[in-house]
Amino acid sequence: MASLPCENSIINQRVKLILSVVVIYIRHDCQADTYSTTNSLHLRETFVFNLNIQQNESQVNDIIGPTFTRLRINTDSVDYRRISVWVHRSGTNCDVLPLQLKIQASVVEHYHDDEILMRTALAESASEFESRNYGMTKIKKVCIACLEQLKVGAEAYRMPCSHIFHGDCIEKWLKQNHYCPICRFEMPTN
Repeated sequence: MASLPCENSIINQRVKLILSVVVIYIRHDCQADTYSTTNSLHLRETFVFNLNIQQNESQVNDIIGPTFTRLRINTDSVDYRRISVWVHRSGTNCDVLPLQLKIQASVVEHYHDDEILMRTALAESASEFESRNYGMTKIKKVCIACLEQLKVGAEAYRMPCSHIFHGDCIEKWLKQNHYCPICRFEMPTN
């Protein structure tokens, strides 16, 4: 911190506090382990207040605290407490006390690209499922109405929603219902 700028015995009339803050925001891509500066905040505020306010430490906090809170600086922290005490004590025996406080900080935001993680997990999961087959036999296409395999050369129908069924199976179904048995796509009733 700074040393006292004046040491005369004249009663303090006013305190002038210049607060300069620089906050740099940094993003950390945890997957690629790369850092990038997204933006920064530069703020300079000047406070002028009378000695009678400065003599009470809680009143000093009332003056400078909201600015620190707006900057997302924890007013319960040890560093803030040091600043507050320094402002309070520095005003003794001065006509005008010019205080200058410079704060520089970096805020790092860690993030994961969830979409990439999800795609990777789904691809790995599908690959593992296909390779293990868990005792099941692989079949290419199944008629969902009768659960039988669609064989090459057999009569099959493709619905407008792209689902495929045995011709006989889907005809029976559509006589009773007017929608696809898989996705509930509504068929024209004409």
